[in-house]
Amino acid sequence: MTTLEFRNELIKRLNKNANRYHGGKCNGKEFPEVETFDVDEVYEIIDRVYENVPEDEGWIKYMLVPAILYKEEIIKEFQKLYYTEDMFFYTGCLAQWYPNIKDIPDDGDFDYAIVNNAGKLIGYLSYKADYYCSKVYNFGLVSFDRENPIIGNDLYKKLEELVPCFHRIEWRMVGGNPVEKHYDKFCKLHNGKKHILKDSIRDKNGNYHDDIIYEIVKGE
Repeated sequence: MTTLEFRNELIKRLNKNANRYHGGKCNGKEFPEVETFDVDEVYEIIDRVYENVPEDEGWIKYMLVPAILYKEEIIKEFQKLYYTEDMFFYTGCLAQWYPNIKDIPDDGDFDYAIVNNAGKLIGYLSYKADYYCSKVYNFGLVSFDRENPIIGNDLYKKLEELVPCFHRIEWRMVGGNPVEKHYDKFCKLHNGKKHILKDSIRDKNGNYHDDIIYEIVKGE
């Protein structure tokens, strides 16, 4: 592969596969039109182009399927998180919890298992849609494969799917959750707002955490 062929193939795969954000800051100056990418994903794409691995080979594909198909597994995975920081970040309180996955979901309730192409359960995503008010809210996301960045990518893709379809998207987060920087980027990308309720939540060790609310509203 020539240098030009390598460059063209890399650009094609970046445009097709990579998540990207608009806007960034360098030396204190904002560059709203600059397009930035996830570094780890770019390195992976570069390696695959360099090794001449075809675009559709070797990827572990992740997808959302109805949670009812993995109900017992999801419950077991949630129970493994009892009394952990992950459970605290999910619930925002000291309660131990697992989702009530119904055989027939109520209108506007969405519960998904995140699985790979081998059918392995790696995460859980839920949210509610209010079609009259045209809003989506009450998101829940948990990874059962903690170091797997694709969990966040699936949420990103789902949010990108929902934003143009609803007037309002809102979600919450407990301060201290490492996912905050990614939520900040997505909210900024869609001209959303971030509201911080200072020291609104207290963990089992007596430490206070902020209750953070994100909102994206069309026309703002």
